[in-house]
Amino acid sequence: MIKSKSFLLLIMALSFVVFFNISEAQILGRTAIDPHERWKMYLRDPYLEQDMMTEQAKGLDSNFFEYIGSGLWSGVNDIKVQGAHAFVGYGPGLEIYDISEPTDPVFVNRLPLWTYGVHSVVLEVLGDFVYAGVGYTLYIIDVTDIQHPFIRSTLSAADPVAEIKVRGDTLYVLYRIWYTIDKTMEVYDITDKDNPELLTFFIGSYLGRGGNGLYLQGDYAYIASCFANCLWIIDISDLSSLLYAGGEYQDTIFWDVVVSGDYAYLVGDRGLTVLDVSDTANIQLIRNVDVGSIGAWSDMVMAESYIHFQIDAYTVKICDVSDPAYPKPRGQFYARSLMRGLDASAAKVYVPEYEHGFTIEDVANPYNPYPLCQKTTVDAPQLSGGIDVAHNHVYVSGFNDSFYVADISNPEEPLFDTAYSYSGNTVWVLVDPDSDYVYVSGLACGTYIYDLVDPARPNYLTMIGPSAQATKVRGNIFYGGLGPFDIWDITDRANPELIVRLEDERSEALDIEGDYAYIFHVPWFQTQICEFHIFDISDSSNPVQLSSIRLPDESDYYTNLVVRDDIAYVPTAEPREFIIIDVSDKYNPSVLSSYRLSGVQTRVCLYGNYALVSALYGRIHVVDVSLPASPQLVHTAHIPGAPYGMKLVGETLFVSADQSLLILRINFPPYPDYLPGDANGDSSVNAADVVFLINYLFKGGEPPHPMVAGDLNCDGTINSADVIYLINYLFKNGPPPGC
Repeated sequence: MIKSKSFLLLIMALSFVVFFNISEAQILGRTAIDPHERWKMYLRDPYLEQDMMTEQAKGLDSNFFEYIGSGLWSGVNDIKVQGAHAFVGYGPGLEIYDISEPTDPVFVNRLPLWTYGVHSVVLEVLGDFVYAGVGYTLYIIDVTDIQHPFIRSTLSAADPVAEIKVRGDTLYVLYRIWYTIDKTMEVYDITDKDNPELLTFFIGSYLGRGGNGLYLQGDYAYIASCFANCLWIIDISDLSSLLYAGGEYQDTIFWDVVVSGDYAYLVGDRGLTVLDVSDTANIQLIRNVDVGSIGAWSDMVMAESYIHFQIDAYTVKICDVSDPAYPKPRGQFYARSLMRGLDASAAKVYVPEYEHGFTIEDVANPYNPYPLCQKTTVDAPQLSGGIDVAHNHVYVSGFNDSFYVADISNPEEPLFDTAYSYSGNTVWVLVDPDSDYVYVSGLACGTYIYDLVDPARPNYLTMIGPSAQATKVRGNIFYGGLGPFDIWDITDRANPELIVRLEDERSEALDIEGDYAYIFHVPWFQTQICEFHIFDISDSSNPVQLSSIRLPDESDYYTNLVVRDDIAYVPTAEPREFIIIDVSDKYNPSVLSSYRLSGVQTRVCLYGNYALVSALYGRIHVVDVSLPASPQLVHTAHIPGAPYGMKLVGETLFVSADQSLLILRINFPPYPDYLPGDANGDSSVNAADVVFLINYLFKGGEPPHPMVAGDLNCDGTINSADVIYLINYLFKNGPPPGC
């Protein structure tokens, strides 16, 4: 009878909510407010809040993560020079150098640009502001105090930014469109740097509509498009409406454009093209100048009577245009690595070099240019997934067959002062938690063992094989796998002894808890499905397989595995499900949940009731796992680069992104306070919580924060039984919520 009455109460509550759409505010008889305001002190809505780096720059509290420091940046994409300073764009952000002495540039400061994924940086500088396009984000950066740059505002870009120009208080943004939207260029009023206002936009003709070169002169904007194989000339005299200035010139692939007087110069498949644009309605070809083969994405810059442009990824050509209709090739010079973007002054060309830094080239004699300096700012690290921390040092692997050591005594300025190189594509770094050793593993090189008597200078001891992607150490036992699953006795680190090798147990992800090994077995043939295995390893010489299960959706690629308190947390690359497994019964493990997360997942770290899951490209997901059967995404942080590895030490998160090491501080509690039954987070348990749970379960409403607050009957999940339980408690003197 009690159950039937409870069921009737549930039906009545559902009827009120579903059919009459009664809100919490109506039930309580008060003005509707956000029921999660208390939680949003820590967990703000990422879609409504400004970019977290902008908040930090403005002195506000960061929400989920606070930037502490970074080091070993790579991927120099652009350079712009104003006065005595060079502004250098990297994948992870902006660096500023004092070049008042061009033979010896001096580092001034660095500003990370917190953006999504891996993108090139496009820069423009005017007055006290730097304008940076990074992927799908536009930044306006205040450099009034050159020692302390900060982000004034951000804009969501329509597509990846190709080029930026600023004239007065007007910002022109050209997009390199990949057939996704139909805006070629947007124009903003930036009179108020804190609140840029979109004025208008231009849509180019032809499939793709993308541009890659932009130049402003007089009342016109000139756009070179490799997508539409043409030059567009746009009338910008009236910013309320952008119009074609009479026509366009379509011929071949054009990579960039500069304009001087009545002539436009374009680099493209035909070399250097000269056009007469004095009559924009009747553009005339003057000539094509043979300057050799022009490579893709060639950049072009003009200074006085010379133009400088790339003819391939490593070569810059100089042409004299003092006779504008007859450009004359002069000298050329070479970059150390792939170039992205150029800048120039009267007698100097500034060259960003992707894998090295930048070069300042003296071109006073255009026939014989020479480098004033070759500033090395990066060491092409391309960090991979292995990262660990000990003794105020970070140990991190690189895709370029190496691993690095950084001193983090001052985490705001990590100092990379040691690098070890060898063949084998290092992917995993493990510091022995109970002793002073580090293990560096690779896909083709086995595992190298170093002692850390001097933490800054690991000392090589020996190598054990075969290749390994996942390794663990417990006491004097080493576990490793990628090929076979190995167990080694490492009592003598310099002379390890193989205890046992399971040739058929190809382990892609591995964790050890107590007397058990948890392994993702990867078959040698792709037609087979991966399996999750549990082994009893209480006898290291005789591991015994206890169980084997296949996971949902026939997952075929696992990147990491963490087991805590008989629960296994599993990020996957495909099908991108975050899987949680109950392993309390070693003979019969069961999948509790499979939760879809965006991006190819790479690593998981557990922080109290939360799982931090890194994913490609540029994401760190924060997942509430207080109820493992009902995980809930509460935030996604965007970071520069691709986070291949993470290491959590206390409240500090170390991230090995492919273009940088990032050090972040977590700004939310691992075990937040909550009141059992307080599903809506308003610090009380009442009828509003009934409505909240019904909305969540049946109408796609917000989830409880944290999830465990909605598990009133403590059965590990949230369902209609919890609604009935709460109704009984509120109206029938039933037992209180909570375990």
